[in-house]
Amino acid sequence: MRLPGERPRAERDLSVIVVNWNTRELLRACLTSLERHLASVDHEIVVVDNASSDGSADMVTADFSAVRLVRNSENVGFGRANNQAMRLAEGRLLLLLNADTVLTDDSVARLVESIRGEKDIGVAQCRLMLPDGRVQHTAYRFPSVALAAVESLGLYKLLPKRRAGSILLSGFWDYDQERDVDWVAGAFMLVPRRVFEATGGFDERSFMYGEDLEWCYRIREQGWRIRYYPSASITHVDHASAGLRWRDEERLAICLRTQRDIFLERHGPARTMALMTLRVVGAAVRIPYYSARRLLGGSRAAAYRDMQTYTFQSFRALVPLVLSRR
Repeated sequence: MRLPGERPRAERDLSVIVVNWNTRELLRACLTSLERHLASVDHEIVVVDNASSDGSADMVTADFSAVRLVRNSENVGFGRANNQAMRLAEGRLLLLLNADTVLTDDSVARLVESIRGEKDIGVAQCRLMLPDGRVQHTAYRFPSVALAAVESLGLYKLLPKRRAGSILLSGFWDYDQERDVDWVAGAFMLVPRRVFEATGGFDERSFMYGEDLEWCYRIREQGWRIRYYPSASITHVDHASAGLRWRDEERLAICLRTQRDIFLERHGPARTMALMTLRVVGAAVRIPYYSARRLLGGSRAAAYRDMQTYTFQSFRALVPLVLSRR
């Protein structure tokens, strides 16, 4: 029996950690897919329910008796809830998985086996597919003034497409390639237990959005690699819980503000002002461009409409960040 405060022993190969808030049926689909496609891996599943009001926790108790359930009396946020589970987990590897994800085959099980002996992997991520079949852009570079200039001022257009994608990652890059990246989105993070123990996990000051970026900074600084593996894939609904709490524009504003604050802590006000100004200028230039391309019609008119909306929302969120003193 483990004493209070004693670290759990690594008795399982894998602990799957799912944080949930009011996504009962998506959570059910996620847990069902784990039962079906992780059978070959010695694993446990830990669900942390952040005070859902839709019966999520009762559903887990009734329908998934093997799942370890942590019930929070309030919504403590993404980072703190994952840290709770990682502290009590018994796996040598920890898989942080959003409740709105579904495993569609055994590729994640194969990924777990393939990285088991990799001593320098800090985070492994697989390919995330949106329900409509598009690849979600989840692999990124750390923000910098130089990269902001290349992207915002359109300098990447002067480079070969493959070179530009390698420099910028995100939506510029071909997600069929396995490679090291700077940071990855937190919807799927396969993390060795020793990495969590050495770094302490997510920064709990953030309620949601930005924790993955900040943690990857610290993981990379301690010498571990962040690596993307397209050989494994899952389906991700995206923003299922956050969509109940915030509108799209509000979520985007939170993401940009958190990235600004993280960059400010690391690089100071002068570089932060340069970074945010470049982003504002880039958005201001792209809005009329996307508007014109949308009006021209064609097969990509809908895509340009979406980019126009996204860029306008980004501009509205970025301007206050440039003008504020923080």
